[in-house]
Amino acid sequence: MGQLQYSETISCDSPKLGGFSIYPKPFYKTTTFYVSVTIATLVILSVLWMMTRSPQPELTPLAATSISEQPPAIESDPDFIVVEIKGAISQPGVYEMPFGSRLIALIDKAGGLLELSDSNQINQAALLVDEESIYIPTIGEVTTTTESESELIDINSADATLLQTLPGIGPAKADAIIAYREATPFQTVDDLSQVDGIGDKTLEQLRPLIRVK
Repeated sequence: MGQLQYSETISCDSPKLGGFSIYPKPFYKTTTFYVSVTIATLVILSVLWMMTRSPQPELTPLAATSISEQPPAIESDPDFIVVEIKGAISQPGVYEMPFGSRLIALIDKAGGLLELSDSNQINQAALLVDEESIYIPTIGEVTTTTESESELIDINSADATLLQTLPGIGPAKADAIIAYREATPFQTVDDLSQVDGIGDKTLEQLRPLIRVK
């Protein structure tokens, strides 16, 4: 019988095992490669999904916020007052006058007195006060000084509520007036300027409306 010979040659290019040649698969064709690619793809998709789902900060325009938070503007002009004139006057109505104006200026702005106006019963040199209403009587119309004086506020006896009806007098100034007169009663209207918080400008506004008794 012939002798069976077995030979094995191992090379890097053609490895053999038991006489059979084994050719290794490329890595990109292996199961490990497909699993790795699948996992990497899932990770990337998860990251992208989370990024798109994250809430975006809400942007608020600064200009709109600033405007909405501001309190409504209040139009006021301390250099002007508003007064009413009625009765025997050419153009009765409400007028805006510069602060410190006299009645004669208001009469001129309202078109002047009528022929039947009784100028003897009005003081055309009187200082105008904000929110004042002035009535011009006709000749023969009866107006008494007593009735006019009764409408004035006595700063020596008026309570805090009545004092606060005067222009420019709030709770604090009303209390200051009462505290001052309890220590030293007012002798004249000008003494009111000695009260804290009442200056010459305020005193001139109050002068036609107050008295000392």
